[in-house]
Amino acid sequence: MIIYKDEVFGFFEIFNEENGTLFRSDINGVDPVMRSFPELLDVGIMGHCNGGQYCRNAGIDCYQKGFTTYAPHMSYENFMEIVKQAAGKTFQIALGGAGDPNKHPQIEDILKSCRAYRIIPNMTTSGFLITDNEVGLIKQYCGAVAVSWYSRFMDGKESNQETIDAVERLVKSGCTTNIHYVVSKDTINEAKSNDQGRAYEYAWMQTLYKAIAELRKTRIVENSSLVANEKAWSLMDEDMQEIFMTSAGAAIDMVLELEPRMAEVDSDELTLEFQKDGQGVKGDVRDIVIKRKNIEWEIGLSIKHNHDAVKHSRLSHKLDFGNEWFGMPCSDEYWEAVEPVFDLLKQEKNYGTKWSEIADKSQKVYIPLLQAFIDEINRANEKDQTMPRKMIEYLIGIEDYYKVVSKDSKRLTMIHTFNMHDTLNKPAKNKVSAITVPIVKLPTRLVALEFKPGSDNTVEMYLDNGWQLSFRIHNASTKVEPSLKFDVQFVSMPMEVLNIECRWN
Repeated sequence: MIIYKDEVFGFFEIFNEENGTLFRSDINGVDPVMRSFPELLDVGIMGHCNGGQYCRNAGIDCYQKGFTTYAPHMSYENFMEIVKQAAGKTFQIALGGAGDPNKHPQIEDILKSCRAYRIIPNMTTSGFLITDNEVGLIKQYCGAVAVSWYSRFMDGKESNQETIDAVERLVKSGCTTNIHYVVSKDTINEAKSNDQGRAYEYAWMQTLYKAIAELRKTRIVENSSLVANEKAWSLMDEDMQEIFMTSAGAAIDMVLELEPRMAEVDSDELTLEFQKDGQGVKGDVRDIVIKRKNIEWEIGLSIKHNHDAVKHSRLSHKLDFGNEWFGMPCSDEYWEAVEPVFDLLKQEKNYGTKWSEIADKSQKVYIPLLQAFIDEINRANEKDQTMPRKMIEYLIGIEDYYKVVSKDSKRLTMIHTFNMHDTLNKPAKNKVSAITVPIVKLPTRLVALEFKPGSDNTVEMYLDNGWQLSFRIHNASTKVEPSLKFDVQFVSMPMEVLNIECRWN
């Protein structure tokens, strides 16, 4: 415990170094609103950044200009001058600057010195390129760490794997970890949509538990995703919460009918668990996984609120879509074809050019990138005839699941069945579902890939077994970035994918 008396404003403070609890008590009968010396100092120790390219890949500009400007980091000696002046008066120092503090060459000495003077160091970091040693130092010396979450929004979820990995490593090590979602005019709608999506998932979790727990032993698995979704739920107003619960309630009986084993009365425990976002990057797009302990069985739900999006991706000067989509790195021919386009975009990025200011975007950017994409897909298909199946699995997921989509304006909840591996719709001991869920055949052959008639930014892909997709390339921000998003939509799907409408009361 640290006890501080402010002689100027007449109050005492007690600060718990272990958990960060702060007590303040006046001695003059007046609420103390001022302090003669800051109890928390923000100190920018970083003059430049060595991980800025990752932020750029995520579509984020740095307000500190850490990637485009170079200044020396604060010296250890100068930092110690601040620490000595603050000792005995300041409880915490927040480390920051134009880069990640964990990358300061003397970060260990800085953290140790703070503790030596009974000041708790904290820091904000992007998490990019963080090492195990840095995680260990944060755990040992810092009160908490904040991770700036740079948005890469795909399929209704964040998929910035560098950030996800950093958060998971910090949490696993026992660091008190906060997330700072970086909001811009390009991400504000995504942030709102993300909260609504998580809240809708939470509504489904509650609806499932209420319906099943009345029939059998049921447990909701506690994890970080549950906490995040519950938090998002708490941010919704009562009207929105009612909409979410109504939407889930309209479809719950259908889900139970499709899966008799969920409500089957037995002695074993059924668990309901939110997936971590990182699973989506690995190909498992299920949001909720339902399991039973005494039988080898599980099903999953993919929960969407007001969108029916397929997993989106990007084309950029660094991202290898071939390796990401179907495990085949893009060829030298592809990189040679796209290099002039991305060189142009990088140049315009440095000028601060807006997309609206680029003349003839179609001929300079969209058409050459899409043609390179078409050529690369055809090359990959010639080399590996399983490419169509792998690509569809990347886009829709590698596990079987029910996709639940709330369409609020139509007061409708849709259920789509993706039963590629014959794991859905299994009978219980005493019940067979009244609805048969067919097995969905994955594609085996690429029939055609060509520009959509009359379009300069969209190509269409035709596969066998009833699969047809469109790929629309577009800029995701106001200013030019050397990265463009793909909006991927299904034009048609196999007839074996059932589309079940559940009307709201």
